Amino acid sequence: MRCGDCVKACPTGAMRFDAREMSVDEALREIELDEAFYGADGGVTLSGGECMMSPDFSLAVLKACRERGIGTNIETCLYAKPETVDAFCEATDQILADLKLIDPVRHKAATGADNALILENFRRLAAKKANLVVRVPLIPGFTADEENIAGIAAFVCSLNADFPVELLNFNPMCREKYESLRLPYRFRPDEREIPQETVRKLKAILTDHGLIAR
Repeated sequence: MRCGDCVKACPTGAMRFDAREMSVDEALREIELDEAFYGADGGVTLSGGECMMSPDFSLAVLKACRERGIGTNIETCLYAKPETVDAFCEATDQILADLKLIDPVRHKAATGADNALILENFRRLAAKKANLVVRVPLIPGFTADEENIAGIAAFVCSLNADFPVELLNFNPMCREKYESLRLPYRFRPDEREIPQETVRKLKAILTDHGLIAR
């Protein structure tokens, strides 16, 4: 039996794929089903995985949305070729970009990759005056400390102090994702969201730098 046959044969529908291949036209048909809910300020967000890993398809979807007057956002880690970032900057209305760790040594230890390309792409977007929101996932033991947030604040100030910075609290439901991927869980079994008092202190670091903290 080839992969997927068990899903087709499952009599209860309990087994299913989490994703399927779609053409641009098929994606647009799905998008247009919810068009009544977008309103004047809503629209479509291309999110994770990483849309810049499939630029041809993602850019075609963004272009088709724009032709139909549908607003567009993307979520990205900006780990992509500069010319790819440039293309997305032109194709979307807003970019929601993760900046997890400012220190290159800590970044490589946590993710396996240096952050030089990411930081350079932030600079490119700032130079292009992109509509950019910087997002920092607060991950216990990795990103949620004052030194990291202060470093990120200083970096964003060097780009444009008008770029808002969003702090995204840790989601303990990620444990299910680790289990589904058969990976060891990297946190305590009872790990919870970052306490709100800690989040307020981290936001204060951003506002003390003159930034818009969300």
